[in-house]
Amino acid sequence: MLMAEAVCERDVQRIAPFGAILYGYRHGSDISALSPTWLKSVLDEHKLLILRDFNIFSQDAYVTWARRWGELLGWGNEEVLDLKIQRRPLSSLFSHERVPFRWDGAHSTLEPRFLMFQCLQAPGIGRGGETLFCNTERVLIDAGRLERARWEKLYVSYYSSQPDHHWAEITVPLVDRHPTTDAPRLRFSEPYRAGVHEVNPVSISISGATDQIQEKLIEDLIPHLYARANCYTHSWRIGDLVIADNAALLHGRKGFNVFSKRLLRHLRVL
Repeated sequence: MLMAEAVCERDVQRIAPFGAILYGYRHGSDISALSPTWLKSVLDEHKLLILRDFNIFSQDAYVTWARRWGELLGWGNEEVLDLKIQRRPLSSLFSHERVPFRWDGAHSTLEPRFLMFQCLQAPGIGRGGETLFCNTERVLIDAGRLERARWEKLYVSYYSSQPDHHWAEITVPLVDRHPTTDAPRLRFSEPYRAGVHEVNPVSISISGATDQIQEKLIEDLIPHLYARANCYTHSWRIGDLVIADNAALLHGRKGFNVFSKRLLRHLRVL
């Protein structure tokens, strides 16, 4: 294992604007030979890691490997969520729409540390559905001193219709600290915009702000999230396993141009 880790460390390649990719030595190389402890150290540095040309896990093997990372946070009685587009979805995660930026755990008492996605079926070239990741630590570094000072004073309340048709509400500071590195980070979910996101919308309010001030704050913030220096766009290939530092990143998705059979198998690790 030590030899495998040393060789893998040499082969980790940076990608722009952030993140890293690691290729298997041959198609179908065994992911389970990689140490989660070492992979976590790669994620501490790069925030996002793509494993490509490795084996595709069976569901049971996937769960077993993920448990080596830590306790899993499931969805009800299910530890794995299959992200597949549905014709009549109850959640935007299963719709053809663009999914705005969010962080996982926003409407839970627990916040996952890592998100894992393995692609079992890719959408195909030109069909859309690319996954977006925003590095919020970079957003704060790139923001001006006055803008960051203004953000640090804000508390944001989120209201979201859940798939079981009840409403969830939370209030959190816009800027807080990464639980492991203590680096400043953003916790932000993009609000619903009429006529664009029709399934399971998120609405927000900023404490102490008038509607006009709130609109201006959001208008100023969102371009930072999508700025080329802060946002990575992932085009899926079959077998890709993407691991994201949920404590530092936001994630979203481009809309699909046509109905897609794309299938991602998703796990969350506390």
